[in-house]
Amino acid sequence: FYVMLGTMTVLGAMLLSHFPSILLSWDIFGYYLYLPFTFIYHDLGLENFAVVEGIIAKYQNTVGFYQALPMPDGRWVMKYPMGMAVLYSPWFFIGHLWAYVSGYEMDGFSFPYQAGLLYGSFIYTLAGLALFRKAMLHFFPPCITALLLVLIPFGTNFMIHTVWHGQGLMSHNYLFFLFAAVLWLTIRWHQKPTMRTAAMLGLTIGLSALSRPTEILVAIVPLLWGVYDRNSLMAKWKLVLHNWKMIGVAILTTIAVGSLQLIYFKWLTGKFLFYSYGGNAGEGMEFFQPYIMEVLFSFRKGWLLYTPLMALAIIGFINLWKQKREVFLAVFVLFLLSFYVIASWSCWWYADSFSQRAVIPGYVMLSIPMGYLLQS
Repeated sequence: FYVMLGTMTVLGAMLLSHFPSILLSWDIFGYYLYLPFTFIYHDLGLENFAVVEGIIAKYQNTVGFYQALPMPDGRWVMKYPMGMAVLYSPWFFIGHLWAYVSGYEMDGFSFPYQAGLLYGSFIYTLAGLALFRKAMLHFFPPCITALLLVLIPFGTNFMIHTVWHGQGLMSHNYLFFLFAAVLWLTIRWHQKPTMRTAAMLGLTIGLSALSRPTEILVAIVPLLWGVYDRNSLMAKWKLVLHNWKMIGVAILTTIAVGSLQLIYFKWLTGKFLFYSYGGNAGEGMEFFQPYIMEVLFSFRKGWLLYTPLMALAIIGFINLWKQKREVFLAVFVLFLLSFYVIASWSCWWYADSFSQRAVIPGYVMLSIPMGYLLQS
């Protein structure tokens, strides 16, 4: 517990050490646009594009407006899914109230909105670490858990992409929190199935997918939890049948959350499924030619080159199979599929990134094999 507090204190000190000059910019600008253009400008289709141009001219949010895709009817479709905007919303409304009572411009981008999102995002960092600690204590004694609470934040690229120069507003910080919640809720539900836990599990999986559609893969964790051979598969099937109502609630909750994006697409384009990255050259999935070696070892952004500590997690899968076989399949399959998707993205270096930022949410699950290796 004290190690966790120490880690949180150091991360908080780094966050408070500087305030980014341009916070709501680039990809974050794209994640965020849903909120001001829904609740302030009442123009979710960006039909009055002069407003967008005025904001960019004033706040220097981006060079070239790539955050939305123009439609033939003059409206624009947001490039990024709305999950991050949903998660930003408490801090947006706090910033809006702050701007109202303090006399700042209520334009969605003035200082109160920026500060609200910067410091609000750190609450997700703290919550993610707290849930991470709870989950790790299910597997390991306090000494190993404490070690992981130091190694993951400070021995990887986690720190840079959570508290440095506004990077905590990126999806990786929020997804680390959601993945930690999925892991903890999966553990809790398998210990004692309840409707509330099932609904919360569906909510966190749904929010993960709404923030980044490929993160629906995190559903593999509860799906394969406890399965490692024929007998365990049959036992899992009986557990599912016995608690089918809870499973149904979890699935329906996931679908309900994810459908928000489909409703948005239907309203704006007439289609439930729409590829909003279509106007951006060089961004797409190349499943038949993944950039595996580049993602792992390139000097440009190689994961294991710049974050060599995580090699311990990969080696640790051997220890996980030997010592906690009932967890192995869920974690290993998620890692393989997630990594394959990450390596299949055309922009495999993920632009403004130290090491591979897309892997950061997966550190939650990868800490399990790492912990068993350290324990051995």
